[in-house]
Amino acid sequence: MTYRKIPVDTYGPEIDELFNTASTSGREWKSSAHDNAKAALKKALFDAQSGRCVYCRRPIKEEIGHNEIDHILPKLQSGDEDKFTSNDRRNRRSTAGYPTFTFVPRNLALACKRCNQRKGTFDARKYRHIDPNAAYSLDEDYYDWVHPHIHDYSDHIEIIEGFIFHAKDASPNGECVISVCGLDSVAAVERAAADLRIKNAADYAVALLSMLHQLDDYGWAYIVDAVQERFPDIPPEEIASTASIFESGLKRGAATRR
Repeated sequence: MTYRKIPVDTYGPEIDELFNTASTSGREWKSSAHDNAKAALKKALFDAQSGRCVYCRRPIKEEIGHNEIDHILPKLQSGDEDKFTSNDRRNRRSTAGYPTFTFVPRNLALACKRCNQRKGTFDARKYRHIDPNAAYSLDEDYYDWVHPHIHDYSDHIEIIEGFIFHAKDASPNGECVISVCGLDSVAAVERAAADLRIKNAADYAVALLSMLHQLDDYGWAYIVDAVQERFPDIPPEEIASTASIFESGLKRGAATRR
């Protein structure tokens, strides 16, 4: 699957107005006064990101607790002040913060709870020893990061079936996201979750259905093999045939929605 940048038309006048109001309100990000702005933003981003985390690209639910708004450039000061201008990746969670960009929609993206926590206060501005631009920069060379509003994700990170992450063409931006968000460990987490869904399925058809939403991530070969392992008494050709029927149904549904 190919992942692109967040489309420029994701934010309409309504969201721009809500965030302009929030920015001039003098209230902190956590204030309930901004709930409408955040809800509108989350809905727009959820649709624009096809219901996936902007960093690990795993499916996320459109529910509280399953996704979070990430500030790409951290909004608050954190860590050791002596490290604020260091360009060493080990020191980048120490940051002076960028409070003026707290309510800038282009500084916001939707992430799963895990990736947002792993990223934390990581400061991805490439040259931190230079004062930041007064206006929010959309220059792709301004960041040591795959900026979701600037870079096409798939130009920097490849995801092999089963959530194996690889920096495409040794992209330093892609490698940075993989390292900081700990994406190397996502495969094990996802395999365990997938295996649990299949293990808890009442029959092989239910097991196949439980994996349909991640067909693009795993591919039928892995899913069929995992289901076969869970239900060894079912002939492999029967499982493969049922999988083929489900896949045909998905394709017909996709064609109908076009």
